[in-house]
Amino acid sequence: MKKTFIFDYDDTLAPNQHYYSLAQHKFVGFVLDKLGPRTPCVQEIINLQVGIDVELVKSRGFSQNRFPESFRLAYHRMREKLGLEKDPEGEASVYLFGDEVYNRENWRYARFFPGVTQTLAFLEHKGDELMVLTKGDLDIQKAKLQATRAFKWFGDLNGNRVFIVPGDKKPVLESIVTHRNKDLVWVVGNSLKSDIIPALDLGVGAIYVPQETWAYEKHDDTSHLNHPRLRTFKEVEEIISNYDSLV
Repeated sequence: MKKTFIFDYDDTLAPNQHYYSLAQHKFVGFVLDKLGPRTPCVQEIINLQVGIDVELVKSRGFSQNRFPESFRLAYHRMREKLGLEKDPEGEASVYLFGDEVYNRENWRYARFFPGVTQTLAFLEHKGDELMVLTKGDLDIQKAKLQATRAFKWFGDLNGNRVFIVPGDKKPVLESIVTHRNKDLVWVVGNSLKSDIIPALDLGVGAIYVPQETWAYEKHDDTSHLNHPRLRTFKEVEEIISNYDSLV
């Protein structure tokens, strides 16, 4: 019988987190140059920026300006804590470090993770229904999908197989699976919080492909890892060799 596979995009089908890590690397170097011997330890700098970034999700969701704004606020607060005067020029510079992750040039040569194309081709040949459900800014996610030619496998935004959401995926996932046989639906993702747990809560199968992600997606509760409808694969390509057991 035809199955439905609903894929997460970032860090499941294609790399994403490393762009953010590179921006953080630039940020730390800038702070070290600006503050010199008074600079907090590297871990404290990162913890401050990440903490602000996660907090901003409450007010800005997954908008494009959230991540760069976390750099600006972190730099501002470090100077303030040290009793230093404001540095508007420096704040503008670190904002640009964060904004650089959305530069389309980053994705010009973007590719899927190894084995993803082969997996999608295999599933298409099987006659299965392929969907992508990704979280983030509409324009940014659309550009990423275009860069990796993902629309070849999932259709365009005018169809009913590509879903880009600004926040919680679960309501959209629920609307997708409500009128389908849940025994034949599989969500594939790298985030326990956003992909795996919502799928299991809705009664569909989940394929967990662990991959480094950012702090907001971290989830300490591992009780779901023993769920009977959960499969854990090191790579997306393992879907091919395990296909017959996905029932």
